[in-house]
Amino acid sequence: MRERFEVYGEEAKQRLLAVANASNQAERDIAGCLLAGWPAWSPSDLPALKQAISRERGGGWIVRALAKFPVEQAAAVAIPIVEREGGMNQAGFVLGEMMPRALPQVLRRMAHAPRAERDNLAAALSFDSAFPEETPSPNPMLRALVDAATNRSLPAGDREQALRLVAAFGVRARSDGAAIRPLASDGDPRLRQAAHSALRSMLDPSVLGEILASCPPPGTEATFKPDPGAPPPLVDAPGESEAADCFGALAGMGQDAGQVAPQLLPYLNSTSWRWRMQTAQALGQLGNRSVSSALHPLLEDRDWQVVAATILAEVRLGDETAVPALRQVAQTHWFAAVRRAADEAVAALQAGNPKALDSLYRTDNRFANLLWNNPLAKEAASCALPATTRAPMSLDLHGGTLGGSDRGEFGGNLTWMRAGAPPKLLLERNVSGMLKLSDRTAWVITGLSHMGMEYAAVYRVRITGDGDARISRLLNLPAASRDLSVDGDGLRSSGWVGSYLLVPADAGGRSVRISQVDCAH
Repeated sequence: MRERFEVYGEEAKQRLLAVANASNQAERDIAGCLLAGWPAWSPSDLPALKQAISRERGGGWIVRALAKFPVEQAAAVAIPIVEREGGMNQAGFVLGEMMPRALPQVLRRMAHAPRAERDNLAAALSFDSAFPEETPSPNPMLRALVDAATNRSLPAGDREQALRLVAAFGVRARSDGAAIRPLASDGDPRLRQAAHSALRSMLDPSVLGEILASCPPPGTEATFKPDPGAPPPLVDAPGESEAADCFGALAGMGQDAGQVAPQLLPYLNSTSWRWRMQTAQALGQLGNRSVSSALHPLLEDRDWQVVAATILAEVRLGDETAVPALRQVAQTHWFAAVRRAADEAVAALQAGNPKALDSLYRTDNRFANLLWNNPLAKEAASCALPATTRAPMSLDLHGGTLGGSDRGEFGGNLTWMRAGAPPKLLLERNVSGMLKLSDRTAWVITGLSHMGMEYAAVYRVRITGDGDARISRLLNLPAASRDLSVDGDGLRSSGWVGSYLLVPADAGGRSVRISQVDCAH
């Protein structure tokens, strides 16, 4: 369509600029799209163009017309938009296209900008949609930043901001660590601090000791708080630990941190499934084969995420002694996706291919990715359930009522209600159903499946002698149940990952035995 307007030349451009500055939003959008790629502009057009850009959130499509103007003029328009609104918009795209030519302008602006605006610029200029596992390609922007940071002829303020931008690139800047390290002992304290932040962000080997020291001591799962200043997490079972950043950082350092692998072994016995999972992931990345045998017991872990992480770690470490245990997992584990991963792990170890399973885990939500992106994985058969057997959402227990709710992405909860007492919030999770084990004991199944996010778990609720309710997590499930029914002494869950039966493994329901359900019987 633009070509049809372009034949009318200057007159068409001016009329479109007038529409882009008018009050009708729909007409402004159309005019902006047409002008975004307009081929010919003159300096006298800039005031009207700037006015039109200012009317649109993120600059609108029309901000792309700045590509036809000198970089200094264009950056002066785009930078304030990115400072205010972040870079996930057209102005952020335009500013990125100007780099590294507009870098001096950005550095001068950042030196005097509030922190929030600096952070917006850094996030916009370092944004990369590629998977972190992909080999990074040479980045002219990053190269220009390192050159600016190490250029002693530039003002210290500009060099400091260049280091802040290097830090925003994270591990993608790791190959530039050698150039940045000398600045960590610079005479200017601002440069020292900015250089240290950059080295920490890129996981440079020089900060290995610092990262290791930041790990919480083993045995502190119940009291660990990753960020005391952060909003409180959702109410969960007591003793459930948040993830610890140091494990991921050590994993990101890879074989450069291999010598510290033995120091992580105590975390394999953690009461926190997250810490066990993170430790297995880290050990696989560190590449120290001397610790591989310590991972074997985790192939029998009660939580499937821990087993999945251990499977990948054993393959990355090339531990052929794990093959018998992996074969056992491939034959007997209740979760089909884990069985498939274990089966592929055996083949990978026998072929000597340590990267064979990487594609199954290639995402931040690596275990959901194991389920969805595995080319061998198909939606498992699940069994239709009679409506009369559905697991209840509330139970009368000794002295009160246990009630649950499921509000989808808005989040449900689990409460304990006693006559004459205010309700006690036990969980902030969607409840899928319950199973009464005794007058004082019950299981509660939680779950959510929403836009690529999955959580599900089995909890045990016990009513004490004084009528209080105590809750503990027993194990995690892979996905929310589509149907949850009472089946004999246990619960049968059916969903896109298949059907399985949950029954108490002991009289008090303190542990769970899971088995696959044969839908034909």
